[in-house]
Amino acid sequence: MKSRASFVSALTFVLILTLTSYTTAEPAAALTDVPWKGERLVFEISWFKLKGGTAVIEVSEGAEVQGRKVHQISAVTNSNQFVDKFHKVRDRVDSFIYADNLASCRIKVHQEEGRYRQDKEIYFDYTKGNAEYTVGKETSYYPIPFFVQDALSSLYYLRTRELVIGKPVIIDVFEDKKLWQLEVQVLGRERIVTPAGEFDTVMVKPLLKFEGIFQRKGEVYVWLTDDSRKMPVRMKSKIKIGSVFADLLEYNNSSQGPAATGQ
Repeated sequence: MKSRASFVSALTFVLILTLTSYTTAEPAAALTDVPWKGERLVFEISWFKLKGGTAVIEVSEGAEVQGRKVHQISAVTNSNQFVDKFHKVRDRVDSFIYADNLASCRIKVHQEEGRYRQDKEIYFDYTKGNAEYTVGKETSYYPIPFFVQDALSSLYYLRTRELVIGKPVIIDVFEDKKLWQLEVQVLGRERIVTPAGEFDTVMVKPLLKFEGIFQRKGEVYVWLTDDSRKMPVRMKSKIKIGSVFADLLEYNNSSQGPAATGQ
């Protein structure tokens, strides 16, 4: 039963906190036509071929913040009825990023994992140079540079960067009350099969260095389509017993029409 609990906790972690980092990352200049606008991804979670739940990550247009347009990235993870008996998971993360430069504006986190409950929100105020970090009724402030990512937006920011085999990507991220450095290693190309189809991919490995929204367990690998979309189609987390997989089950893009079927 403990293994099943670890499985679902790792699942949430794999899907939402895959990528992050520190050093002076460059903002994306005037990215008005990002490949993931209107995208909806559904993942099937498994551990030793045991299906444990689903996760849905989708992008929509959020309300303007101080006259600036924002993208809203929502990630919802639910365990299935079988796993609910041992360790029920109902997690939701909403990340809001500025459409003009893809800097994170704020992130809201709601966690329900077994008996554990937590609500957290981080607002990034670039004019004051600080992050407003609220957990429950307690708020604290921490210094930030002019451009940062949060734990969820960093995956989508990575998708706008060029991926070169053997050349790491560095992204600034604020999480767990600190600014952290993540080195995303670009390992190689691989053709994989998922329930959503067959894809040519680039495999990356983020080097996680902090405790964040979900507990870190082992190594993480992400497979992104080897095209302009860089769509995540598989995520893998090695845990003490085996590995947790998040495989793409279905996908579409409302702003660009249905995505091409995997080949």
